[in-house]
Amino acid sequence: MDKYILVGNPNTGKTTFFNTITHKNNHVGNWHGVTVDVSEGYFNDNNGKEIIYDIPGIYSLCGYSPEEKAALKFLKEHKDYRVICLVDNNNLRRNLLLAVSLKDAGFNVVIACNKTSKRNLDYNKISKLLNIKLVDVDARKIKDIKKVISAFAKQNNSAIKEHNFNEGYIQNAYKKIDEILSCVKYNITDYGYNKIDKILYNKFISPIIFAGVILLVFFITFGFIGQTLSLVFTNLFSMFFDSVNNLLIRLNISAWAHSLIINGVLSGVGIVVGFLPQVVLLHLCLNFLENIGYLSRVAFMFDGVLKKIGLSGKSVFAILMGYGCTATAMTTTKAIFDKKEQKRVALLLPFANCSAKLPVFLLVSSVFFAKFKVLFVFLLYIFSILIGFLISYLHSKLSKSSQNTFIMEIPPLRVQNFKSAIKNALSSAVDFFKRVGSTIVLCSIVVWVMSNINFKFEYVNDETTSILYTIGNCISPIFKPLGLDNPGIVVSLMVGVIAKEMVVSSLAIANGVSQGLPVLVQSLALPSSSIHFSIASSLSFLVFVLLYSPCISALSVTSKQMGKKFTIFVFCFQLILAYLCAAIAYLLAKLALSGKLIEFFIILIVVALTIILVVKCTKNKGNSCSNCNRMCNGKNNLFKSRNACDIYKK
Repeated sequence: MDKYILVGNPNTGKTTFFNTITHKNNHVGNWHGVTVDVSEGYFNDNNGKEIIYDIPGIYSLCGYSPEEKAALKFLKEHKDYRVICLVDNNNLRRNLLLAVSLKDAGFNVVIACNKTSKRNLDYNKISKLLNIKLVDVDARKIKDIKKVISAFAKQNNSAIKEHNFNEGYIQNAYKKIDEILSCVKYNITDYGYNKIDKILYNKFISPIIFAGVILLVFFITFGFIGQTLSLVFTNLFSMFFDSVNNLLIRLNISAWAHSLIINGVLSGVGIVVGFLPQVVLLHLCLNFLENIGYLSRVAFMFDGVLKKIGLSGKSVFAILMGYGCTATAMTTTKAIFDKKEQKRVALLLPFANCSAKLPVFLLVSSVFFAKFKVLFVFLLYIFSILIGFLISYLHSKLSKSSQNTFIMEIPPLRVQNFKSAIKNALSSAVDFFKRVGSTIVLCSIVVWVMSNINFKFEYVNDETTSILYTIGNCISPIFKPLGLDNPGIVVSLMVGVIAKEMVVSSLAIANGVSQGLPVLVQSLALPSSSIHFSIASSLSFLVFVLLYSPCISALSVTSKQMGKKFTIFVFCFQLILAYLCAAIAYLLAKLALSGKLIEFFIILIVVALTIILVVKCTKNKGNSCSNCNRMCNGKNNLFKSRNACDIYKK
């Protein structure tokens, strides 16, 4: 079995190459930390089953960020593997430096030149002048990739050489590359630059464009398209539900078994499945914006603003990933090598509300705010991220802040690959179904059991005597200042820590609703229902769900990344913050609805002044530039060359 390592600069199409040859579906992006760990895959060629490793993107044989260190360590430990160096035919000058360095270091390397534009180049001539086999490929086509694999048959392994990659070497290498490119009449252009960028980077127009894009995403996801698809899914599931219910009646099974299947499993799962189209649409829109190259530009647009709250453009991707899944987004923080910024991003991520909270927002906002649901949910997201930015700002002022440099290549604006878009959408759907099919079903059964069994382990018809409601009754007085002292509401918030989708299903189980979303919405507005809301309590509930702790899986990843103490702090901090904000929201809503506008504005002003005073009184304990010591100490070079790191930094 031959073993291959896939290397290259970021944004050369490396992950696309890896996905094509292994038939996997790794995330494709132009961000730091997209590939932090080494990915392993298998493929078949004429010699049988082969193995290939996709390592994080690197620019040279020295590195200082976590992903570069991981890549260089892997290369150093596997010097006998075949190396595929992927380069972009539109950015050859920079990309070829890595290929030349690998060849001079003695690696068995073949260059795969990814054709991202229609440049007519003499690849054979470049190959001869470099003395490295070069194959032109389309990273999306398996037949092109097989040409790269077969190119290794004509090359022999050479001994790995200790090489001094100093400043002189870098200059000579670039001189050689420039001479070669001039021979093939290669015109060097500004990689990724587009005339539209003049508009996208304009400091006055770009925020307006960004706000418009996000609003469009919300209207597609939560507006007519999302609602129509959601209704179709709800109706299909209702047909399935009725069929199962009729079958159980004909089988004449016991009352508790019938209740378990219908009220415990199907009702909870059915409500959540109705939101599947909107979850998929949200992922589809974000993937589309990323793949056309817009989100990379957003990172640079907001880098200056984010620096003021102790973050950098690197955090943009993690935050945007957080709108899909907080646990997944938390893994990308490994690429942020400044520990303080990493903690700030970890604090901020739960405020970028994951797609699992979408069903809760859409359900409860439909009870009293149906006509303005899209705008209402949009404002909830804006409020949440503003709270997160405020927390990040205060953290940056209370801790020593490092001046981090944000380096990322801007990809060219390009048309979205339709096949890739469909694969991403299907992947989101599969992940959602996995959660519904495992966690949600299991939790629904547990909730039903605890709602129908008392502490004597007897099946009860009156759910108010059950285990869950007894616990809820004990805790519910704590939530009275929030208007959420209903035991069923408290129970839904408790199970929401396990999985946010469970909030909706537990509400359905408590109200005995099994006929779809519209019926559940109506039940939540009826005072006769087990769980019902007023306008003020629904607002309080939404604010609490918006800000309180993420699910167990996200907390688990946070613990692995940041440690148990930090995770416990985050959990407690968010519970307290959510409680305070929900209490204020409830009080303000009650005052506004009762016409006590003077009291309303007094409390609003007090809250605003408190925030202003906290921000002004927060002292910055000083700044330090740990970057310099980290980047220039010369310890991260694969071949122990300090000058290479220095020239790379410049």
